[in-house]
Amino acid sequence: MLRALSFLLFLLSGPLFGLETPRLAEYVQKNEKPALLVFLSTEGCPWCDKLVVDILDQEAFKASISESFNLLRVYVSDVGKQEMSKKYHIDQVPIFVLIDKEGQEITRIGYLPKNPTEMADHLKGVFVRAQVLQEKLVQIDPKAMPIEILRHYYTEAKTIGIKKLQEELLAIGLKLDSSTFFLLEQYKRCLGVEKKKAKKLKEEIQTRDSHNKEGSQLQLAFLDFQVRQEENMSLDQVIKPLTKYLKHFGEEDKDNRWKVEMAITQYCFSKENQQKALEYARKALQDAPLEAQEEIHEAIRYIKGTP
Repeated sequence: MLRALSFLLFLLSGPLFGLETPRLAEYVQKNEKPALLVFLSTEGCPWCDKLVVDILDQEAFKASISESFNLLRVYVSDVGKQEMSKKYHIDQVPIFVLIDKEGQEITRIGYLPKNPTEMADHLKGVFVRAQVLQEKLVQIDPKAMPIEILRHYYTEAKTIGIKKLQEELLAIGLKLDSSTFFLLEQYKRCLGVEKKKAKKLKEEIQTRDSHNKEGSQLQLAFLDFQVRQEENMSLDQVIKPLTKYLKHFGEEDKDNRWKVEMAITQYCFSKENQQKALEYARKALQDAPLEAQEEIHEAIRYIKGTP
């Protein structure tokens, strides 16, 4: 049994649209529509209930998706949620799982603030994009692609949410791309999860782009800044990656210097450190282009509490 199909069989605990669990495999195989759209929810989940009422039960949604998908609703028990998280890395509901005719998962889509027609169009659009991308990669060996094309297809797979394809393209990119693009992608995955691996990747990125020609140092600074906000650190420790970037690369990177200073401003203000927020806002005002200065003036007035 294919993994995605086994996943569905495990989760189903009773009749579904008159379909008993043991018949699900046969149902998928005989399905004449391009894909199966599975909606996962749990009892007592307010967002699940909202999505059902606002989207799934609306005729505009059902009529639109019926052209492309068969829809199955799967209600997951508390025990099922634990197994689902452990085996299939689905940690939250509601979520749509899009599965092709071979029983392979294409992508997962969570709650989106869309009306029934918009949601149906979004799901169909994702499916079409996934099909087009997979067809292109059948025609061309990713290992023989120019690096720019490989990056483009990886980014597309990431945007769509095709995890298996992402993994394959990332592995190829790490071997073939001499830039820091794929290293940064791997670093993002390791941050806050695999600290030793993240540290090693960071050192490699810094070495490979030591002069920040690719902008890697700026990306590293913002990524570390974001991670530190979730940890128990002082204000100065949290903003340290950004202040360090300004010290080493700020003079050369004038286009981004004021943006970094404004990021520090916003964080300091959120932590009620008005003095430091004003300090960096004034620096940003000096460094920003003319078209951004009025907005920074407004931020300074707001921090000072003046009209």
